[in-house]
Amino acid sequence: MARPTAPWSTSCSAPLSWTTPTISTFTRATLISTVPNCNRMCTKQSPGSSRNMGLCVSRPPLLFPGNRKLYEGSQPACFMDHSGMLVTLPYDLRIAFARFVARNNITHFKRWSIERVFRPRKLNRVHPRELLECSFDVIVPVTNSLLPDAETIFTISEIIQEFSVLQERNYHIYLNHTSLLKAILLHSGIPEDKLSHASSILCDAMSEKLTR
Repeated sequence: MARPTAPWSTSCSAPLSWTTPTISTFTRATLISTVPNCNRMCTKQSPGSSRNMGLCVSRPPLLFPGNRKLYEGSQPACFMDHSGMLVTLPYDLRIAFARFVARNNITHFKRWSIERVFRPRKLNRVHPRELLECSFDVIVPVTNSLLPDAETIFTISEIIQEFSVLQERNYHIYLNHTSLLKAILLHSGIPEDKLSHASSILCDAMSEKLTR
């Protein structure tokens, strides 16, 4: 559900498609109004899921200090403020939220969020490309419980059932976990001391940095 290109965002992503670097006043106004409208639509359409799961809407700070180590294999949109400090627009909805959780010592929390994420453009001095991303996060003090994973899959299933247009699409649920990746690589014969290098190659392949 955290993929900006997921089919669920088709009805909301049309205003975000730009063919020229010039951004009109109308386009800016449309972009600003898209996210609140999408949030209201989802809140109105699936109130039962939100209440039953105890979900809250959380919006961490938009900007945070630039740190390229947080986005290895990706390129966030970075800017400089008036003091010369580099700040980063959210590349995804997880990093800023994880920073917020760590700084506030939060141990129990469930949230969902539909917000804008940004990608830099190849042309300099051009407004970054904006995408809509949906995120569902569960914060628990223990890491050996599979209940949050089950809740996530169940919530995705309920959302698909709430929206009739989603039921007509062919959906696939992808599980993204380092332990799964490690197990697959070890099963494929990759030595344990080469796992980090193999993971970097896969990351570059997904980012389309590798050439044939």
